[in-house]
Amino acid sequence: MTQEKGEWMLPYLHIWRLNVPTFGLMLWLAVVAAAFLVDRNFKRWKIDADAVGMVAVAALLGIVGAKLWHVLDTPTEFREYGWRVLWDTAGFAWFGGLAFGISALMFQGWWAKIGMLRTLDLAAPAAAVGYGIGRIGCFLSGTGATGLRRSYHGHGG
Repeated sequence: MTQEKGEWMLPYLHIWRLNVPTFGLMLWLAVVAAAFLVDRNFKRWKIDADAVGMVAVAALLGIVGAKLWHVLDTPTEFREYGWRVLWDTAGFAWFGGLAFGISALMFQGWWAKIGMLRTLDLAAPAAAVGYGIGRIGCFLSGTGATGLRRSYHGHGG
């Protein structure tokens, strides 16, 4: 653990020779928890659709949206670092992830003939749990929710 300005951080778990980023680990855990909850909710309401696949697509597009929104929101970084800014582990804008993730869920709900709003309603508890787990990842990595300023090459969050 490192301490900076009174904040405790654990940006990586060191397991043997592996350095596992805690933000990525918590993001993965958030997606798994959300997929489980949406699947349970679909079964509860007897909806025959691939809940896990829907969450996976929404998560993937949410990550893409978060990165694209960050690039659009901070054009100076793009001008300075070029296309490699898209592949860096830093720079995920929360709003972009929300916009792209919700859009993906709405489209998939329409496609599966569940309904856009009903799909969002069924996924809302999972989104809340996933968001909470993701924010824990931000706290662990020392970015975003802690208020610490990070350089471009900081950790995700």
